Amino acid sequence: MKKTLTEEHKDVGKRTFQKLPRHMRRRSMSHNVKRLPVRLRESALYEMKKSAQQPKKNVVKVKTNPGKKKYKRRPNYIQRDYSNRQKDYKWLETHIWHAKRMHMMKKWNYHFAWTPTDKSNKASYKNASYVSTIYDKSYMNVIEFIGREEEIISFFSNFGNPNNNDQLSIGSKLYLSGKREGNTLLYNYKSYPFGIICPFSFMWCSVVKLKDEDNSFVEATDEKINVRKLWIWLHP
Repeated sequence: MKKTLTEEHKDVGKRTFQKLPRHMRRRSMSHNVKRLPVRLRESALYEMKKSAQQPKKNVVKVKTNPGKKKYKRRPNYIQRDYSNRQKDYKWLETHIWHAKRMHMMKKWNYHFAWTPTDKSNKASYKNASYVSTIYDKSYMNVIEFIGREEEIISFFSNFGNPNNNDQLSIGSKLYLSGKREGNTLLYNYKSYPFGIICPFSFMWCSVVKLKDEDNSFVEATDEKINVRKLWIWLHP
């Protein structure tokens, strides 16, 4: 009996659509009865009639220009409008999708998703535990280095661990094949292990093809020409 009274007290002051689970609620349920389940439509219709407001008298309605709305829906206008709104903070490719479902954050010259609008974390926890979750990190800056493999390794040895046998080093054999992404730290010039700047990720790319004197392509695995590509991802 106590449990029943407690449950009834929780539903006091709530509309019919507010008693549904969170994943079944829709914004249009407050004015469209057909978006509700059939068993709740009658009670929701009664609530709408009860709370309906009387139309105001002597109110002049201003007609909107339908041509202007049609013009704003054109792809050229939408693209130009979106580009104008990115003058100060750049949007990610998934901005439109995240803006409808997340609280957005303006930081590091980017406009990206920060926290979800959902009040509960059950859905996120369930997906992370049993399915998968994806996070857009395209705001990370990518820098490409092209050159001889020995020269690139020698260059980065001045800004990190000079020991190439270390697994955190760019010159480690663990990452030279290009099948694995590595993570290490960036230091000031020849100040390892002090003067840390920031962490970054890196990955060796596949072999680059170059042209020799005869204008024919030569594989980079050749002993004379050993040119590689290195990608590093830095935080803005």
